[in-house]
Amino acid sequence: MGHAGKRLASLALVSFVTSTTAISSFPTLTAFADATAMPPSPPTALSAIPDNGKVTLSWSHPGTNGTSPLLRYDISVTASSTSRSTSPGPPAVVTVPANQTTTTISNLAEDCYSTYEFSVSAVSAVGSSRPSASKGPYLTSGWPPAKAPDVAVIMLDGAPSTEGGGSFYPLNVTSPASGIGTVFNYCPATTHNTKNSYPAGLQDSVWRWSEYPVNGATPGGVTSGRACLDTFVPTNCLTAALAATGAVLLPFSYTKASLSPSAAGDVFNMQSYGGCDSAGGFGCLFGGADPVAQRQALDDEITSIHHTWGSTRIALVGHSYGGMLAEQWWQNFRPTYKDHDGVFVVYSLDSPINGISHASLAITFTPDIQKMFANLWSDLVNGGNNDMQILTMDKDLAYRAIGTTDDATFGPPQNDQNPPISSQLDFTVDSSGNLFETPVDFESPCSTKATIADQVYGHDSPKVCPQVIQLIRKSLASVPQGSCAPSSSLIVMVNGSSVTSYIPKGNWAGQQFATGVSVVNIEGSSVTATRIPTPNAVNSCAPNPLTGVTVCTGNNTDVYVIKGTSLTNTLTSAGSGRISFSGGSCTNCGVAMDAVHNRAVIGMSINGTPGFQVLDLSSDTFGTPFAAASGQISEDPLVDPIRNLLLSPAENGTFEIVNISNPNTPVFYDNATGGGELDSSAEDCSTGIALAPAEFTFPSSVFIADLTQATFTGAGWTAPSQNQALSESNLSAGPTGIAIAQGTHIGIVAGEFGGNSLTAFSLPTTSGNGTPAIVDWVSCTIGNTPDGVIWLEGDDPHTLAAYQSPATKNAVGVLGNEGATWLAAVDLTKLLDPAIVARDAGGHACASGTVPSSVATFISVP
Repeated sequence: MGHAGKRLASLALVSFVTSTTAISSFPTLTAFADATAMPPSPPTALSAIPDNGKVTLSWSHPGTNGTSPLLRYDISVTASSTSRSTSPGPPAVVTVPANQTTTTISNLAEDCYSTYEFSVSAVSAVGSSRPSASKGPYLTSGWPPAKAPDVAVIMLDGAPSTEGGGSFYPLNVTSPASGIGTVFNYCPATTHNTKNSYPAGLQDSVWRWSEYPVNGATPGGVTSGRACLDTFVPTNCLTAALAATGAVLLPFSYTKASLSPSAAGDVFNMQSYGGCDSAGGFGCLFGGADPVAQRQALDDEITSIHHTWGSTRIALVGHSYGGMLAEQWWQNFRPTYKDHDGVFVVYSLDSPINGISHASLAITFTPDIQKMFANLWSDLVNGGNNDMQILTMDKDLAYRAIGTTDDATFGPPQNDQNPPISSQLDFTVDSSGNLFETPVDFESPCSTKATIADQVYGHDSPKVCPQVIQLIRKSLASVPQGSCAPSSSLIVMVNGSSVTSYIPKGNWAGQQFATGVSVVNIEGSSVTATRIPTPNAVNSCAPNPLTGVTVCTGNNTDVYVIKGTSLTNTLTSAGSGRISFSGGSCTNCGVAMDAVHNRAVIGMSINGTPGFQVLDLSSDTFGTPFAAASGQISEDPLVDPIRNLLLSPAENGTFEIVNISNPNTPVFYDNATGGGELDSSAEDCSTGIALAPAEFTFPSSVFIADLTQATFTGAGWTAPSQNQALSESNLSAGPTGIAIAQGTHIGIVAGEFGGNSLTAFSLPTTSGNGTPAIVDWVSCTIGNTPDGVIWLEGDDPHTLAAYQSPATKNAVGVLGNEGATWLAAVDLTKLLDPAIVARDAGGHACASGTVPSSVATFISVP
């Protein structure tokens, strides 16, 4: 059975609450004077293929057009009464040309709860037909992808869980082999979608995470164990929250599990395990499973996933004893892999180690558990503190321990890498030093008795408080540092505690013949400052911190691949001819990185026409180049890897967005912003707030839009937006280059062609409602360089970048001067704090005029 047939045939398994609330009513028949005039008959054979955030519809032309030619089709979109989405969603009626019988309705809610129904009517000059038979309701989230996912989550259940095991396809396959199950949908059960829609191997290990309510009490009128799914908001169910991100959810087996390719599709094989296996000694005090062997089993499972899905980011979420194993893998295995075996974040929810202020107390629980712990952490027997060891090891902030109210490190108040929340039970130590646990009222912001676990062995089945869920979901949606960064003549690479910068010596105009790329440390000492020679002038670079590769473009067709401080490969793009900007001309004009999918997007001239070409960095192969629909490209385009969008605001005032989910068939959407000469792009990818500064505006004007509320129809897009003027921001040539320090909601905008001013700004921390606006901003000048030379900002394609410091967690802006001889690293978080940098009477400029030396650091560039 084909892709569409399989999903439609399975609707009995995922039938949803019947739709009762229509967004709009169908058009009525148009009154017509000529009694012989007839409207068309209804379209027939409407079919639908639901997917994440969209539904593809197909239909047949009506049996008769009536007495007038068809003008269009009107598709009615009706949201279900169970929808929990606050997004405005698609229009109530979507119009399609008369010669088209298929379309994709996008911008549908992805929350594991919202469903939609559809019908289509044919419209002529006489009037509208009756609507076709409706199709739906369709769930528009949780569908397994057809290829390797962006994110896979391994769910490590706690003790004493059991699982029967089995084999299944975690992805969507068209021709499954007999005897192997398929994942129908990763969203948890709703009223009519039972857990039987999960294949063997997921029903218990993953299902258990979703079938219990958040709060200990079950609301009235709701079947026990279903409150979380049927009545609470989506963010209160961990499985739903993860599935709604598009992540593939995989179980952990305490015995053995692996992912491997097959002719029909990738297969996940999972061995069964029992209570003694998952208890690790808790439930079988004499002869329990060896946790050292179990963490090896986890490593084997991770490695099989990483080898099969090389570009997939892997997250571990472990609870109780499963959290302990996740923690142990992070400590013992992750550092041994250069690429961390694909794992980018590890969550340990109330493991026996991070659950109390001094983990050594846990070994007094029983003699057998003491022996088990002693085998793993012999140093803790004498009173060591595992929490502090973790903090010392966590250089790249990949580990997230969620503890309890008695945990001095990971319980409230917590360090700045975790929110002040408690996640399960209150561990207590009695006067004899023995550890025990008792359900207690939890501290805010978790609800009273908002336990993760059912009261079986104190904590058996996860019931995760909303704040923990939001933290995990946010981390899955986050991007590596260096992603969501615009193409620029200066970039930073954040890798653990080290921050390095790659600075092209050339540009499009004054230094169009300057060759080489300089590399310097901004934080740490991971490299020796040097200049990497290149055959031709370089104008732009972009880093992938997950692989350590940097891609740079020459002004000609050269594309340089750099690893560390070595030029490892020189490629040739499909560029030809040259295109011009206000700051010069180029063949290859810049490069933006998509670290999540390990690809780079090169802006270029295609025989004199502005366009792009995608470079697959896993194989160093180029895709087919494509021209911009708007006729221009941005000086600094940007890739949003979460939404698979290429942002390209151009000097003609058009903000073009290109959907590059399939780079071989890009889809273009244009917005004539009226904002002036847009010079570059920026986006806070955690909120979907996009920006584009307008060159030659005084004071600085910045176009700002909320992409989470965007509607994409035809060849255009709209979203709540505005052109916001920033008082007291007067930059050289106006605002031109812009960048956001991902994870901080803080950015920087600066001018070019000389000048020494910059503007730091802060953005909203949330999105999805209303018109976005820059919240605060302050403008200052950069002082002279250490050798006494006046600072002059560099030329196109803009010499600035931004990142979040791994040491201070502050936003840092990095600027390069004309000639690429100095960098200025400015702490934007401090600059925006009036208690640190005083403001003038206008409220948006430094009182002293110049960035204080305590906020800025100069770095010499070879």
